Amino acid sequence: MEVKGQAFDVIKFTLNGRTIFTDENGNFREEVLLARGVNDIEIYAEDKFGHEKRILRTVLLK
Repeated sequence: MEVKGQAFDVIKFTLNGRTIFTDENGNFREEVLLARGVNDIEIYAEDKFGHEKRILRTVLLK
């Protein structure tokens, strides 16, 4: 499954604990391998001021 979006002014950015990088416009695009059943996806971002944002999504693959 492809996970993509935009993140601005982040100094730390991870997808399921793996560091990911943005382009000069803040865009990111990563592939996530899904197993049959329930899959949890976590996106974590932190800015230079220490503000954190964590997004959790659950995907069901039949």
